[in-house]
Amino acid sequence: MDALKNMILLSALTCFCLVSVPSPSLADGFLEQLTGTWVGKGWARQEPNTAKEAIRCRLTNKTEARSGTLFANGKCAAAGKSFKINGQIQPLSGGKRYQGRWTNPDGIGSIPVSGRRQENKLTLSFTANLPDDKGQVTGQIIWIVDENIVKLSSTGAFAKTGQSGELGQILFTRR
Repeated sequence: MDALKNMILLSALTCFCLVSVPSPSLADGFLEQLTGTWVGKGWARQEPNTAKEAIRCRLTNKTEARSGTLFANGKCAAAGKSFKINGQIQPLSGGKRYQGRWTNPDGIGSIPVSGRRQENKLTLSFTANLPDDKGQVTGQIIWIVDENIVKLSSTGAFAKTGQSGELGQILFTRR
């Protein structure tokens, strides 16, 4: 469950944070439409060959106007277990690149994230050390934004097992 929880948290929070950062240099409507409270449901799995598990998440995003930094707090639930998530992200110069950290206080800890946006699509890359000596996972998370709906999909490659493939899909809607 810890590996699934970590993958869900990485998918749900860091991706959502990356597309939600308002900044004067990025004021293009795309970013501003993503602040506030969002709820999502979908599926996630620990590794590409494991069973899909249902997931639900609720995220609240707030920004600091001066720095353009987004602070996100939320809660996700899967298989009868819930857990808190939080993170922060800020735009890099040029307006299409982002960097930040997500945190799962009950699991994998703090992970750096970075990504690039094109039109209504954001691709985020990450590398994380898995708990219990399970090695590393390197992956991408793609967010596609359409008005009050955000679709997340994630893939990962696991160094220790050599497995790679789809790890989850979550559809978020504005509350």
